[in-house]
Amino acid sequence: MLSHEDKIKLEQQMRDEMERSPQKDAIEKYDIGNRVLDAEQKLRDVKLSKNLYTLSEEDATRTENNFTYHPPHGKQPERYEYIRQEAKYLATVLIGQCPRSRELSLALTKLEEAVMWGMEAIARNEKP
Repeated sequence: MLSHEDKIKLEQQMRDEMERSPQKDAIEKYDIGNRVLDAEQKLRDVKLSKNLYTLSEEDATRTENNFTYHPPHGKQPERYEYIRQEAKYLATVLIGQCPRSRELSLALTKLEEAVMWGMEAIARNEKP
């Protein structure tokens, strides 16, 4: 993202260009919009090139694994369904035993997260 000062400078440059230009049509606005997007991308690239920390081989491997689709294989789909069914049972127990409240909502949300992370543990760490 552009800093506030950079945005102000770009807006001023755009206003100056619009005032100098006799034609204020949609094509010119489209061109200016593209230049703003290009400037934002260039700033993003510069910020990324100035990382404070080095990406280790372990970091790179973990990042690649965590952000890659892992299609289910073997008996994984059945195991996923088993985890979901057990979590659904616990959800009905919580709903049946706890008053409607923020705390109940949090418990159910955390249960959903536990199911997700449990299935991610299987997907990410079991090789076909």
